[in-house]
Amino acid sequence: MSYEDAVKTLKIVSTVSLGQFAGASVYAALSVQPSLIEQHDVTTSSKIMRSILRKSSMMPICALINSASSIALYYKTRGTAREDSYWLLSGGLMLCIFPYTVSLIGPINVQFNEERDFTSDEDKWSGLLTDWLTFHYPRAALSLTLFAVGVYKLTCSK
Repeated sequence: MSYEDAVKTLKIVSTVSLGQFAGASVYAALSVQPSLIEQHDVTTSSKIMRSILRKSSMMPICALINSASSIALYYKTRGTAREDSYWLLSGGLMLCIFPYTVSLIGPINVQFNEERDFTSDEDKWSGLLTDWLTFHYPRAALSLTLFAVGVYKLTCSK
């Protein structure tokens, strides 16, 4: 594989994995979460939320793939005319999503998974959903912004 092919492959892998993460984050923040808040059947909503949390296991994998490929791309092009610090910034910021998610969103996810019946405490349910969405918005906005820039960099590269 030539140098040019390796650089292009790393850009594609980085952008696609970031797109997967951004798409899932934005979908959860703008579609799933608001619909769960509007749902009047708390028992069904809590089952749906637990199902969503089980299915979101690909998000950390996508973030790791993006981080690894972005940082590798930066170091592959470092010191050349093709050097672009966006790839290092993108990889680093996606790595920062892990501690953010574990410390702020993780405890809320644990409560969603542990509590089997929210019908006795609907206020707790809506409070958890609101908190989850509050912490999820910055993650979705960051990943979507990085993805948009990544697509631009991918399409405009020579």
